[in-house]
Amino acid sequence: MPLHIPSYLSHNFRVVRENGDEYDMRSVGILVKKFYPESPSPVHTRETIEGRPGFIDMGTVLDGRTLHAECELRSVDIPDFALYQDEVFRIFDSREYFYLICDAEPGKRWHVKYDSKFNIEQKAREGTFAIDFISNLPYAESVGRTDTDPITMDSDKWQFVGAGLTFEEDMIYQWSQNNFRIFNGGDETVDPRFHELLIKFKGASNGLTIKNLTTGDSFKFNQSTSASDELDLDGPQVLLNDESSLSKSNRQLIRLVPGWNDIQVSGTGGAFIISFGFRWLYL
Repeated sequence: MPLHIPSYLSHNFRVVRENGDEYDMRSVGILVKKFYPESPSPVHTRETIEGRPGFIDMGTVLDGRTLHAECELRSVDIPDFALYQDEVFRIFDSREYFYLICDAEPGKRWHVKYDSKFNIEQKAREGTFAIDFISNLPYAESVGRTDTDPITMDSDKWQFVGAGLTFEEDMIYQWSQNNFRIFNGGDETVDPRFHELLIKFKGASNGLTIKNLTTGDSFKFNQSTSASDELDLDGPQVLLNDESSLSKSNRQLIRLVPGWNDIQVSGTGGAFIISFGFRWLYL
């Protein structure tokens, strides 16, 4: 039974399974009283040397993330409580990851499982429970992806507050010219070794080179392509017409830092199209 809670009082969230099934907590009788992520958790690597005071800082990475929710389950009547409880267990089945999207930030999604068992304490037709979710990633990601979801003010797939979004110039992710800019509206550098990044090039070329002048990264493909060929930089993979072609490249990757990235394409031989598909990452 849907719960009618004013949006400004709600910490409500949706669960989106990998198969596309979606569950709004209010629609399954759950009132979310609290929902919040813990801060990023740094993992420091240190080295000590005998006789030297202190330690040598060898760098820091971020661990996965924990999120907390405190909820109240409301069934239609007492006999139906067990049915509602079973539905909760099905929704949060953590044999595979799923996504949480909070109403307060509908453009962000968290990749999670629940961390350990939880109990729903029944009192008449209601029950309370607390649940901890764990994410294997230290950040949330945009619901939208730049090559499939237009970035507009009325879209609910992007965050417009506190997410680096700007409308000072158009954010375009498909180009047919040699010099252009790509905007990364997240807090994190998109690194294709770890994150979604698909760069597609279609057109004729000889010694195609893609440079991010902002980072200094430079990818070069040493084989020529025809007008009908498609070259994909899919994460760390290099695919020419869907066949692995990493050995025909300089084996370098293109990263995208937060904010604007100045891109230069050279070695083209006529008309071409290049596109960048990725999600923004938020701490």
